Amino acid sequence: MNIKKNIIKISIISALIPIFFLGIYGYFLVKNKMDESEMEKIELMFHSQKSEFNLIFNKSKALLDIVEILVSDYDELESRKQNLNLMLSNIAADNVEVKNIFWGSDKGRIYTSNPKLPVNYDPRSRPWYIGSLESRNNNLTTITYEFTDGKKGTTITKKVYSREGIFKGIIGLDLNFADLEKKLKKFAWKKKGTIFIIDKFDSIVLDSGKNNENFLLIRKYMQNLFPVKFSKGNYSVRNVALSTDISRIKINTPKGAIIFIKEYIPELELLMIGASTNGN
Repeated sequence: MNIKKNIIKISIISALIPIFFLGIYGYFLVKNKMDESEMEKIELMFHSQKSEFNLIFNKSKALLDIVEILVSDYDELESRKQNLNLMLSNIAADNVEVKNIFWGSDKGRIYTSNPKLPVNYDPRSRPWYIGSLESRNNNLTTITYEFTDGKKGTTITKKVYSREGIFKGIIGLDLNFADLEKKLKKFAWKKKGTIFIIDKFDSIVLDSGKNNENFLLIRKYMQNLFPVKFSKGNYSVRNVALSTDISRIKINTPKGAIIFIKEYIPELELLMIGASTNGN
């Protein structure tokens, strides 16, 4: 009788083992498909936002081309400063992403669409002027910083010359990402994901949510993975991310594992990082 019971038990166990393994296989198969689905959502978000940035950048280039034409023929001794300021104000007013358009002349004068600058403002002492001047690139240079209203944006600058090839200073424009950030938050919420964008100084420029904690997780992960690069002191997360082949980062958190993916926006020197808010 006992032998018969044991045979029945063994038969039942033998029948359950394949079902068990099939269940595990099915679980991981479904989970992997869910992970891929979440990544596809983020990639869709990336594609949408990168297209937005490309449009903004191309428009910025066109606007700076107009300013360059105005400045190259401008005579600081004979022309009226108010006339140029008015023209710059009209250009800025017609473009929602542009917060300010300006020319910092080599003589230390500032011509701008922003009437709130102090009287003694000398553009030659400003980071955007110095950075553009020191750049080996004669085309466009970018810098990100916080504006007076607390919002962050990107300044695009360019060296400008007269028709005779004489250096006349630096022209540029400040991009205000407030409207783009609203779109980003709305888009990310619908797709149940999150996106934040950092610059070359590890500053978050745009954020679809409260991603400071996520950024610190990534920074710690990268520091542990590449201690030598970070030990140099001048390496940022963006620099490390761009110097490696890593496209996805999986980090375990108290709320579950999060997979981050990255996408570079070379025109503005920004790094876009996205993740699923569902956990994986």
